Amino acid sequence: MSFHSDMASSKLKFASALYAMGYTAKAAKIVKHVELAYDEIGPCFQGCLCGRLYEEPSDEFMQTVSERTNNELLQARVALCVMFTRHESRALPPHMVFEIYRTVSQRDKSSRHISHDIWMDLAVVESYPFMCYLQCLIFNELKLYHEEGVACDMFCEYLYKNGCVHMFMFV
Repeated sequence: MSFHSDMASSKLKFASALYAMGYTAKAAKIVKHVELAYDEIGPCFQGCLCGRLYEEPSDEFMQTVSERTNNELLQARVALCVMFTRHESRALPPHMVFEIYRTVSQRDKSSRHISHDIWMDLAVVESYPFMCYLQCLIFNELKLYHEEGVACDMFCEYLYKNGCVHMFMFV
């Protein structure tokens, strides 16, 4: 895992693993760093490699495309979804583990489309709301209740403004 794959997903995945292992304060630092990056960069593009999330880039984002190389753009202005495989289930917050085990029977699995339904064996969540969710968990554990409330407000505001393709796990 590279911290520089995009602006948020790999850092959030690492923070989630730290949180799951009990390193809550270290996870808080990483999540705060990601939040600051979101605050500083302005418009970013949220994309997903599973193919379920697609949004048109904003005009502001498109203006920055011509000013940067592909790597710079990906690392500084693109937030991919955070994806966890079954092998990474110990790095997930407890409520998300169930997302990996959607298949009820072998018949369920055989009815999937081989390329369109790969996401069914993954826990996938958009970076920004996952950051807010992790902050809620982390700040609650650290007894930073004001910060937890701010993170919950950010989460709700995001859902209200944007909706979410991968958000059924939190509802």
